[in-house]
Amino acid sequence: VTPILIVTAMDEHESLAEAFEAGGDDFIAKPIEPVVLHTRLASHLQRAGLYYQLERVRRNLNRYLSPRTQKMVEQYSETGRLPPPERLEVCVLFTDIRGFTQLAQVIEPERLFHLLSEHLAYQVDLVYRYGGFVDKHAGDGIMAVFEGRDMASRASECALDIIANASRADVDDRQHLFAVGCGIHQGPVVIGNIGSPDHLDYSVIGESVNLAARLCGYADPMSIIASDSVQAAAQDNPRLHFSGERRVEVKGFKQPIAVFDLGEA
Repeated sequence: VTPILIVTAMDEHESLAEAFEAGGDDFIAKPIEPVVLHTRLASHLQRAGLYYQLERVRRNLNRYLSPRTQKMVEQYSETGRLPPPERLEVCVLFTDIRGFTQLAQVIEPERLFHLLSEHLAYQVDLVYRYGGFVDKHAGDGIMAVFEGRDMASRASECALDIIANASRADVDDRQHLFAVGCGIHQGPVVIGNIGSPDHLDYSVIGESVNLAARLCGYADPMSIIASDSVQAAAQDNPRLHFSGERRVEVKGFKQPIAVFDLGEA
């Protein structure tokens, strides 16, 4: 933001009002007093510097916070009030790298960190490409949330692309690192602020999140397990193929859960 100072001999209020409406930030009346000009310029340049600093901070925060969290923080900064918890229908995708603990025993930590970061970065890019957002990184995997129209289809296609990318690994020490499992479930959740006033986590919680995480743990390496709600919502997508319908016992759930294997049609 470049400050614009108007130097004028006019003192009519209407003329000055028009100047400000046209984009002026300040005005100096003639004859110009050097001290006044210098002080006014210094003040506006300082404000411009603070603005650019804030924009840099905001751009950096974009790398750590989801768009939904950013929006909530901006609203809170304007109103001073935290939004109440919100109940909504979403599709949740969990990913997890199989054999990661064993891999950490045979690959140097720095190399492992680099490979993990590279792999998760690609997953994150895919999530945003398909219109979702990453709620959190869970060590060697992610939790992604999809909302709105065709959310189950978009989450399912995203999972397929994550598996496809993992299968293209061509370096020996990546073979296990890229052995990904995915779980997908669509259902109601609550999104809101959790924690103390000093440290809050704006996150998605609920049984639907827990089930998606359990299905991810149930999935074999390089496979995707989808719940029946995902299959019902996305079965018309010509790219998707749901097979192997069965009911499985899932820890924490009283009744067996109907699940499908998800693959390319």
